[in-house]
Amino acid sequence: MFRKKAFTLIELLVVIAIIAILAAILFPVFAQAKAAAKKSACLSNTKQIGVAVLIYLNDSDDMTPGLYGTGIPGAGTSQSNSTTPGVDVWQLILPYTKSQNIFYAPEYNAHNSACIQYTFPGLPGYGNPSDQCLGYGYNWGFIPYAGGGLFGTATYDPNANLYSVPGVSGTAADNPASLAVWADTTSPAQFSMAALDGIVNLELLSPNGPTGNERQSQLRHNGSFNLNFLDGHAKSLQYKAGTIAQTPRGPVYVALPSDLTKANAAYCLSQDATVDLSGLTGGQFGQIPCNQVTNIINQFGVQWWAN
Repeated sequence: MFRKKAFTLIELLVVIAIIAILAAILFPVFAQAKAAAKKSACLSNTKQIGVAVLIYLNDSDDMTPGLYGTGIPGAGTSQSNSTTPGVDVWQLILPYTKSQNIFYAPEYNAHNSACIQYTFPGLPGYGNPSDQCLGYGYNWGFIPYAGGGLFGTATYDPNANLYSVPGVSGTAADNPASLAVWADTTSPAQFSMAALDGIVNLELLSPNGPTGNERQSQLRHNGSFNLNFLDGHAKSLQYKAGTIAQTPRGPVYVALPSDLTKANAAYCLSQDATVDLSGLTGGQFGQIPCNQVTNIINQFGVQWWAN
């Protein structure tokens, strides 16, 4: 009779070692493929949001959305609270989309009280606000409430305790194919892709302040953000992020396209659009042309993050 020959211990160890090697090779590939699939889905969301914006513009005589709310605009953070409700752009664009889900990114599932959007009756989220953070932010310009992007300069009525942020004419854009409308963001409400504390936001990413150990690899898609543009197309654009340790408003994160020649075109409705830097600079700089903002930002000694 033949006796079955069992595997020896060495043979089993060899097989296990081969499996371990294959796993070490394949698992990162699977992870990369999964990340690539999520990025593609994210880009699709961005494209759909961009199409919704174009339909909105067609229905509003080519004017971008204008916002309003209670309280002082931009005081402390851009979020509203239960006693100072406001309006956000996504709420105005939502009727032109098939679902609110396209505003949530597949690879970014953050929940934070800073993302709660307290709002007015008749608008999405009223009475049942969610703390889930949107994955995409609107082009407020380099700095929220300062002008230059797809909003004019905010005004405030102290008697009524109301602010308003006017929209702008899309036909005033110097280059619609280069002017960003929405992008990946980690901003709280109101959701912004602003270069300073918007698209890469200190409050959400590091609530206790900068650590000094921030890395480019911590960013969504490693900083290759998805954007849509005023002409309707969407694509990825590589960003670099950094920390400004000292400003009159405290430390902030900043993120700009790695190719700085694209920054002005992405954030400025026109190169001579006015941006109010008085809040950021403590009055050192006031109203300046939009195409000079990146030069001013660099004067603050940005500590760009390593990879």
